[in-house]
Amino acid sequence: MNPKSHLDYYSQVYPDAWKQIDNMRADRGKELPFWPEWCFLPLSGAYAIVTAEADAQGVDIHNPEYVWVVNDVGVIGALAAWRVTQGVYRFDPDVYKAVIDTPITGDLPHDVLFNLPEWCIYIEAPGLSYMGADISGFYAYLEYDARTYRKELRFVMDMVTPPDVNRPMLISQALHLGDWSLLESVDRAAQEAQKHATTKLCEEVYASAVSALQAELMPLVSLLLYICSVNGDIGNGKKMPTRPTPVNTRKGLRLFPPSKATTWDVGVRMGAALRQAQEVAREAETQEQVEGKHRSSPKPHVRRAHWSTYWTGPKSGQQKAILKWLSPMLIGEGDIPVTIRRRIKLAERKRQPKKLPKIISREDMRKILDIPNVKCITGLRNRVILQILYRGALRVEELCNLSLQDIILPPPGVDAQEGYIYVQQGKGAKDRYVVIDAETVAWLRLWMDKRLPGEYLFNSHRGAKLDQSYVRKLVYMCAEKAGVCLQDGKEKARVHPHTLRACYATERLEEGKNIIYIQEQLGHSSLATTRIYTQIRPALRRQIAENIEPIGGFPV
Repeated sequence: MNPKSHLDYYSQVYPDAWKQIDNMRADRGKELPFWPEWCFLPLSGAYAIVTAEADAQGVDIHNPEYVWVVNDVGVIGALAAWRVTQGVYRFDPDVYKAVIDTPITGDLPHDVLFNLPEWCIYIEAPGLSYMGADISGFYAYLEYDARTYRKELRFVMDMVTPPDVNRPMLISQALHLGDWSLLESVDRAAQEAQKHATTKLCEEVYASAVSALQAELMPLVSLLLYICSVNGDIGNGKKMPTRPTPVNTRKGLRLFPPSKATTWDVGVRMGAALRQAQEVAREAETQEQVEGKHRSSPKPHVRRAHWSTYWTGPKSGQQKAILKWLSPMLIGEGDIPVTIRRRIKLAERKRQPKKLPKIISREDMRKILDIPNVKCITGLRNRVILQILYRGALRVEELCNLSLQDIILPPPGVDAQEGYIYVQQGKGAKDRYVVIDAETVAWLRLWMDKRLPGEYLFNSHRGAKLDQSYVRKLVYMCAEKAGVCLQDGKEKARVHPHTLRACYATERLEEGKNIIYIQEQLGHSSLATTRIYTQIRPALRRQIAENIEPIGGFPV
């Protein structure tokens, strides 16, 4: 049975489940406790649905004969999260083998799992097993217990169904996550069975089962880690899996599931490169045998892959784990790494015209800022967003990723003129501090006293992170209502978020700010990029005396 048929089957067993789950998500942070965005719905919601259906059928959930009821809680939790995206991940055969053979070391943190591209994914897993039986694949999703705040990685194993069975055989398995490594999470899950041993014989049986379960869970975790790694080769490079954005309807924000599942090819380009490296190794070895040569250096072979983890962020603050899968490497024949090369013919490249950034006057910028109605909570949020885009010169993605901990304001009562915004992992995976003026500090104080609940500085009404498209549309609409547009030759173009960054850079240059300071504020890797803003107004090139010596990131 395929993953879509699992969804169809359980839709009949629990006919009102998806509607109830939509209502529960709508009550997040209201009637129900708030839970993180990476969790689609805590399993307590699935438990309420499953137990209600069991009660309606007169089933005693505490009876060991009805253990399937408890298992269905994990299954409903997985299918509810998978239903809104229906992503099926299919690995290239050679990459698949290389990944499941990659050892999981004891220092891999569980933080990397929060990079799951969708709330729940289904990974095809041919040749793997669970509890000694073959599986076709497995669902994987993250669970958050709103009462104990415990985090879990949840698997639902898709067991190979015998021909005479007309229903899916799905088995739920949990890995507890905490202040320990992923390897220890696997060990803890495997050893959980030993708690039920009552005799020495049982202990011996369970000890064998523990060892077997560890060996079965390791390749599943490896496949999942590849999906979560920053260099995972997923899709065709044009379209990538992502969590869907709720649609605003008369009944509120809703998620509409797709009509069919989407199959994502994983490791296709990497697999082709890996096969090429293996072929080079075989040809080199054959050539040596034919020529009868022996050499002291290693024979050509492809070295096994391994995981590499590093942390980013301030040493004294919150850090983020970044995981990379270091692919197999060809050894002994020039040490050629397995790489993905994309060749583009020079004639096929389209040269994009290089135009100077367009800006608007300070008066027009003030008109845009005055559009939001700050008397309502949404208008206040929009006003502060525009203020930070303009006076903080943040990119849209950087703004949407801001959390409360990233805002550093002077203590109440302190007559300070500046505050700071800590931008984590901006463009180019760089961190930086952005200086904000007194006006922006005042707006941020007002917003932080009245902000909507959630884990981000700017949340939607449902507590989720704002979508980048919303911020872009906000700038477009406010500029349009203010009657402000850009003059691009003979054509009129609309104002977009990057226009606000250009206005910030130009205005600071006109004020005589050091160009190095502006470069660091904008997060430019090259000073040449910042120099572009000196050409927007010809007078600036004569007015600014550029001192390109670093000055610590602050104006003198």
